[in-house]
Amino acid sequence: PGPALREPGALAAEHAVSLTRAIGTRPWTLRFVPTRRYIDGQVTWQAWVVLAGGLTFTGLLGAFLLVMTGRAALEADRLAEVAAVNEQLRVTNEALSGFAYAASHDLKSPLRGISQLAEFLIEDHGAALPEAAHTRLTTIRERAGWMMRLLDDLLAFSRAGWLEEKPETVDTAELVGEILSMLPESHRFRVSLHGLPEFETLRVPLAQVFQNLLANAMNHHHRETGKLEVRCEDAGAELVFRVCDDGPGIPPRSQERVFELFRTLRAGEPGARGGTGMGLAMVRKIVGHAGGRVWVESDGVSGTRFAFTWPKRPRGGTPAANAR
Repeated sequence: PGPALREPGALAAEHAVSLTRAIGTRPWTLRFVPTRRYIDGQVTWQAWVVLAGGLTFTGLLGAFLLVMTGRAALEADRLAEVAAVNEQLRVTNEALSGFAYAASHDLKSPLRGISQLAEFLIEDHGAALPEAAHTRLTTIRERAGWMMRLLDDLLAFSRAGWLEEKPETVDTAELVGEILSMLPESHRFRVSLHGLPEFETLRVPLAQVFQNLLANAMNHHHRETGKLEVRCEDAGAELVFRVCDDGPGIPPRSQERVFELFRTLRAGEPGARGGTGMGLAMVRKIVGHAGGRVWVESDGVSGTRFAFTWPKRPRGGTPAANAR
């Protein structure tokens, strides 16, 4: 019997064509079931178009899946590499923090002993000592005290930005007032506050930044009395704080170096005064860890403005309330 006597479904299945391709790890099958006109020999151009379109689609789909598979594998390798580097940095930071703490603790004890011994000699035998000996003992005591302050600052720097703390609502005007009350030189200055907001943030790191900037402005002022100004501007997602003074300013050649570790203004430069060189380096570390930046604005002649940005939303925390 001819094809016309067979069941249409069975006849179509008999002439069907299947194409199977493995794309990635999954097999894909494209099945072509002909029409009765095709079986009877009445092939039309539509059949060839369908066949060509199917093959083209299969090829494009395979290429797309291969590209996506390769891209996903590359992304997974990158994530694994970043995770490994982060783990190495974490271990290194823990080791450095441990070293800084041990060095600070172990070195302060002998330094404290040297300072106390020099002080005892001055108190017990100061009147009988030659003037040169008295001066040298005083210098020893002062240098030992300076070294102990340096070790305290080194320990604080190693821990800066790593304090685990929950965000809280902070009134920055009140915070700056508290800091000023604790600084021994604050009575020499007239301080004005402008636009300081109340917002949700990490209190201790922000307080450390203000304390270092205010102390730096007071310590490097060239007159017995002066003016300080702390103000804030809203810059959208972040706040821009400025601590301004009417001191001698910072020369342009020194403005970038002041943030380096153990860097102080050289003797002879305007505003130069002894210090450990840790305060501004600590400011940059804390501000950077919070997601902000810090810079100097000064013409080197009439005053200095230390500006820093502080995000309204604590890094890794929940959205903060609007600053007000």
